[in-house]
Amino acid sequence: MIIDKAETATLLEILRDAMRSGRAIEANQIRFVGLGDIKAKAGDKWRRIADWVQQSAETFLRHRLAADDLLIPAEDGFIVIFMDVAQVEARRASLQKAMNEFYIGVEGAPAVVRVQMDEGAISSDLLWRLIGETNPGPRAGAEGAAPQARAVAEARGIAPEFTFAPIWSPAQEMMTSYWLAFRPLDGPHNPFGYVTAAKPEDTDVLDLDLQILAAAVGGLKASIESNRKCLVGFTVHASTMSRPARRRVYMNSLAETPEALRAYLMAQISDVEPGTPVATQTEWVQQIRPFINRVTIEVDARKWNLAGFKDMGLTSVALALDWRQHAGRQRLMAKIRKLARQVKDHHLRLRILGVTDPDILATALDVGADFMSCPTIWPHLAAPAGVRPFSRAAMLKQLRGMAKPGQSAA
Repeated sequence: MIIDKAETATLLEILRDAMRSGRAIEANQIRFVGLGDIKAKAGDKWRRIADWVQQSAETFLRHRLAADDLLIPAEDGFIVIFMDVAQVEARRASLQKAMNEFYIGVEGAPAVVRVQMDEGAISSDLLWRLIGETNPGPRAGAEGAAPQARAVAEARGIAPEFTFAPIWSPAQEMMTSYWLAFRPLDGPHNPFGYVTAAKPEDTDVLDLDLQILAAAVGGLKASIESNRKCLVGFTVHASTMSRPARRRVYMNSLAETPEALRAYLMAQISDVEPGTPVATQTEWVQQIRPFINRVTIEVDARKWNLAGFKDMGLTSVALALDWRQHAGRQRLMAKIRKLARQVKDHHLRLRILGVTDPDILATALDVGADFMSCPTIWPHLAAPAGVRPFSRAAMLKQLRGMAKPGQSAA
């Protein structure tokens, strides 16, 4: 059955309880094993073949599952949850045998691809998102908190603190935009940074990304309604874009952003792992651009590679700083100068966010950074305040009065 959340209150309560306790849910995973050779040979035709495999398998399974069993499309297969736990092992073996016969004929025949059905546990967060993705009913969309994100946040008591950082344009001498900042759920307060797992492959911040998108759209909508129209920027983590299932959920929410607001939004892909292929990053940018035309990628101040950035479709490159990077100020200032030259060579714009050190701020000004934020001079706000003037002279006056980290203002 396609899951209708309005008719499955019992299941949702089970999920909420599981999320509060961090408990996993027993599930069965159906995987297609041995697709690698077919993918390689199919080339550009693989997407069509994959769709046929998925659709035919779904039709086959739905005729063999009980009416109250849950079938959820997932990467390279499906998640099956048997609501009646009696004789689960026998039902699992029967389904696996039937699917293999359906695809490759009688048992024992040679096959390139086979179907494997495993018992395992599924994260309640992932299950909730998959339910939201397969539910064909109305969705709240990005202009309100995405339903999956809101449910997870409420169940866990998570309430990220969102604020808007004013972004100053030295050339225009204006606060031209506002970047959505957020306080991580733990760890030091880097307003533009994520708290991630030790291993990149273990990082999953999709729920937070959905909340960030919703908060940015909500802030922009409020600014327009109060006659304070301006640009609003937001981040999306690279791990959300790199995993197909997460990206699909995120792009569905992005697609629901009201068209009238899209021209005023900017998206930044953050925490891209060193060595990520340019083609992969380009694909992420091109998937976002039909909805949000202004796209930027965050680079690491300690190591970056702009090869191929010129043709990605980016409008700018972002450098987000935090207090930990201010320890080696001289080295960081030298890197900012080098980065600024390369950005200009690629005909892109440079954004430097979260500067709290006057020497680094002066360096950003000197190298011609196009946009910058400094919470010491321009404190974060609860909502975007619209385009407003701020002269270079006023900025330099504030700069002279700033204290360096570890010092008090004179």
